[in-house]
Amino acid sequence: PGSGKTQLTMQLCVDARLPSKYGGVEGSVVVIDAEGSWSCSGMDRLWDMSVALVDHLRGSAARRVAAKNAMEGRADVPASENEINSLVSLTPESLLEGIHIFRVHDEPSQTSTLYSLPKFLLKQEEAGIPVKLVV
Repeated sequence: PGSGKTQLTMQLCVDARLPSKYGGVEGSVVVIDAEGSWSCSGMDRLWDMSVALVDHLRGSAARRVAAKNAMEGRADVPASENEINSLVSLTPESLLEGIHIFRVHDEPSQTSTLYSLPKFLLKQEEAGIPVKLVV
């Protein structure tokens, strides 16, 4: 307990949602939560991680636009919101919508979830959003 396992797993889930152009694997995620650590407080942490990642990408995009402007002799022209939005179309909501959390309370519900998982994985694949991480 207290070694950061859930924190690391949550970060992997958010990162797995990233499109390949940002270095991600562009997939959805399945989490089988047997401890309840992904409930309310866990979702708050996941939200904070998603917001921080989107903010980081937007800041990186703004720096890229500023560098491009400087090379073109327009260093005094700040990056517009449209330029940043064209480079970063992600939102915290779009990152979170592909993280599927299955809360299991006992062994029968865990077994049932595991038996139904292949069908869910196939459905995600057919929808064009394959599952890239199962936790």
